[in-house]
Amino acid sequence: MDRLHKLAPGLGFRAPETLEIASQSNAAEEAELVRRRLPEGAIRVLCDERGKSLPSTDLATRLSRWRDDGAPALAVCIGGADGWDPAFRKEASLLYGFGQQTWPHRLARVLAAEQLYRAATLLAGTPYHREG
Repeated sequence: MDRLHKLAPGLGFRAPETLEIASQSNAAEEAELVRRRLPEGAIRVLCDERGKSLPSTDLATRLSRWRDDGAPALAVCIGGADGWDPAFRKEASLLYGFGQQTWPHRLARVLAAEQLYRAATLLAGTPYHREG
């Protein structure tokens, strides 16, 4: 996250923050706690095993579009063991997947941070990302 923290403001993005909530007994309660913590008007990206797997270039394009459309924030949310509440899933701008495997929460956070950094480097025109 440190690398992304340095790069994001120069691209017109807010610096990333990591927010955690305590696991809840059901997905609806968990979703409500997440809703309360999100910035007003934030684009919601929910990490989900049934989510869409995107090439880094496509993620960069989406980030750029959301920024250019004036989204005040982007919230990449990693759910609990029971998955996302169906109503919360419907509110998401993107259901994003790292494949059909189940990943430990901390590893999913690393995967999400890396993909956001990679997308930001594409937007910055740096040589970090290489195709092929």
